[in-house]
Amino acid sequence: MDLYWTRDKDPRVPLGHASLLTALRERGLDVRSLVVAVNEPHLDAEGIVAAILGLTKGLSTKDVDVAFGAYVWGESLLRDVLRRLRRAGFSGRIVLGGPQVSYSGAGLEQLYPEADAFIRGYGEEALALLASSPDPRPIAGVHWAGTPDALTQAAVDLQSLPSPWLSGAIPLANQLFVRWETQRGCPFRCSFCQHREPGVRLRRRTLGLSRIEAEIDLFCEAGVREIAVLDPIFNVAPHAVGVLRRFAERGFTGRLSLQCRAEAVDEAFLDAASALDVCLEFGLQTIHADEGRAIERGNQIDRVDATLARCEPAASTTRSRSSSACPFKRGRRSKRASRGASSARFP
Repeated sequence: MDLYWTRDKDPRVPLGHASLLTALRERGLDVRSLVVAVNEPHLDAEGIVAAILGLTKGLSTKDVDVAFGAYVWGESLLRDVLRRLRRAGFSGRIVLGGPQVSYSGAGLEQLYPEADAFIRGYGEEALALLASSPDPRPIAGVHWAGTPDALTQAAVDLQSLPSPWLSGAIPLANQLFVRWETQRGCPFRCSFCQHREPGVRLRRRTLGLSRIEAEIDLFCEAGVREIAVLDPIFNVAPHAVGVLRRFAERGFTGRLSLQCRAEAVDEAFLDAASALDVCLEFGLQTIHADEGRAIERGNQIDRVDATLARCEPAASTTRSRSSSACPFKRGRRSKRASRGASSARFP
């Protein structure tokens, strides 16, 4: 079950939820899907519990696992649902994953006393192994309630991960906007950023190239008009230029939004981007060297400036935004670090 935050143009099945569904179904498991948007009006925990129990009708609940994604925006609702589900007599296993679990230390049982198991990190393989095992067993990234917590992250083989797009888990009929991924994790170690933790156990950070290319072809055939790429830093992937060229070759006329590192932009990348309607988003955490050291993420400002200058002639629009964080203290005064992002759209 997924308690997600939606926008009007989003697919009704979130990408992460669909990826889990596809991995479980590839193992031949009987999976029922329930997706609830927490920002929809007239939402109540009792109705969600009734929907969950309705999906288990005809089954012995002790043989049923119910898995939830735990997110900060659905935290209070999730806790209410868990309490009501147990009170309603559900005796099966409750499994929790998602950011609220992946980035938590020991003591998850105190936060979620109704749960039987917790999965930290990318859950496709770990959840499939757990659901296939009637009894608790050691699984990387899985913490069984009441046992010593090893605080490990789940392992996942991204190269062989099945596609939720190609499997049809996310319907594309009349779906003009999608969120897409070609890689996970981030090679950098910014102290403030959560992207660094789940990627620790990844053998390779990129999804399989044949899958990526097949998904590009599918999007173009389905008439998708806008793709928000979720890769933390798209242009550090070895396939970045090839992906852009594939879209151009397939005649894609929609818009691509890409999060990039300015220092890693080269002429081949800009040339490929200029053939498409691409919005490049460049994040700059700070312009101060001491702050860069504090957050373990320095920027080469001269190269950033050079990249933005190279983008400007080809960009139809540019925009910038900024926010702030407090990564360290200088003496007695707290020094606030500037965090900004500049965007350039091509062609």
